[in-house]
Amino acid sequence: TVLLHFLRGAGLDGLRGMRPAAPVPVVADAPATLIRPLLETTRADIEAYCRERHLSPRLDTSNADGTFTRNRVRHQLLPALEAFNPNIRAALRRTAMLMQADFSLVEREIDRAWQFVVKTTAADAITIDRADWQVLSPAAQARVLRRAITRLRRAATDIDFRHIERALAFLNEADAGAQWMLPQNLRLWQQYATFLLADASFYPPLPIAPLLPPGAEIPVAVPGTTPLPESEWYLQATLMDASTIAEAELRQNRPWQAFFDAELLLEPVLRTRRPGDRFAPFGLDGHQQRLKKFMIDRKIPPPQRDRIPLLACATGDIVWVCGWRTAHPYRVTDMTDLVVRMVFKR
Repeated sequence: TVLLHFLRGAGLDGLRGMRPAAPVPVVADAPATLIRPLLETTRADIEAYCRERHLSPRLDTSNADGTFTRNRVRHQLLPALEAFNPNIRAALRRTAMLMQADFSLVEREIDRAWQFVVKTTAADAITIDRADWQVLSPAAQARVLRRAITRLRRAATDIDFRHIERALAFLNEADAGAQWMLPQNLRLWQQYATFLLADASFYPPLPIAPLLPPGAEIPVAVPGTTPLPESEWYLQATLMDASTIAEAELRQNRPWQAFFDAELLLEPVLRTRRPGDRFAPFGLDGHQQRLKKFMIDRKIPPPQRDRIPLLACATGDIVWVCGWRTAHPYRVTDMTDLVVRMVFKR
């Protein structure tokens, strides 16, 4: 086994060979331990034992089939190596033991790295902190990623060094929002402060916030209450005399409350974003920017962007990216007589 792994290219994991006891995947949530009680016993000793006790062991005829690489290693390569070192089998066993000792040391270090970088673990997703991840050496990154893969897929034999190498390049270079597919229906997903290794069908839970179904468009009652579909949230609109509102109240930083000049806010609706949307954020003197860029700059997670309520009016202008920023042209000024106060409530 050690020679086979060496020929194929392997690290510590492969060069330590078989172990006397090792965890094995069986069915979904039932891991088991495989015990190999005769691993250290030579074939010659086993055959002698059988002869002494008149036992007739069953022989697997496929062990003599030269079409299998393992058999060619056993019957051709090992005898050839014995011409260079008659004790090659003992040397390989010793190598495997040394590799196992080194592997145990490395595993303890990876245990510490795992505790350092992993933020959450679940049956379908593992979240890793990007800043902490960058502190790890490339070798530690590879081992942490391999461990994460085996946590989600106990039998991941088709994910090899090439996949890990490409995944590491993606994790260390790709921008937030980028995704990378691995075998076994696994997906790497860059976030802003973290990245995910998850089932391809997994999506992070949305925050507790007033969100709309994608594509929704709802007329807003002014004054009045507008319930959000498929939600426990509603939008309450109140008309107020500008003279009754203190300047400090207008400037309060409350993400789900906003004030607008009522004369400018014509036929308001709540909707979700559309291709090509632009927005004039408060404080930029009416300068327009793409809504997509605004959301990226604010590090709004991609799954949330299609569901954020946008308050728009009859002109088509976005008046409020709800929870984030109001539009400069619709702000309350010294010339405003009537104000609309919008508040999201549960």
